[in-house]
Amino acid sequence: MDIGNLRNYLYRCLANTCTDYLRKKQSMRTVSIENVNDVCCPEAENFEQEYRKINTLLCAIPEEQAEVIRMRIHSNKSFAEIAGILEIPVSTVKSRFQYGIEKIKKGLAK
Repeated sequence: MDIGNLRNYLYRCLANTCTDYLRKKQSMRTVSIENVNDVCCPEAENFEQEYRKINTLLCAIPEEQAEVIRMRIHSNKSFAEIAGILEIPVSTVKSRFQYGIEKIKKGLAK
């Protein structure tokens, strides 16, 4: 097997492993806000609700869109870097990002 770009290959392997792990796990274990001993302000409670809602919406959109959004936002990758890793055109990366963000925004508006 000939590997053209080792960095992209390794990143892709790691991304696939993480996706497989999350699929098996299916649900995140979180500590409820009531069990936190620290003093919580209302903003923190709203933040946790927003986080849970966004995470749920991210799991509800197509995986290829969610993957691009995760790579762009969490990994701080450029669209060109994402295109290289996924071996797809930059325009496809941008459209997947745009459509995924639109779906998340619609879900948040509900």
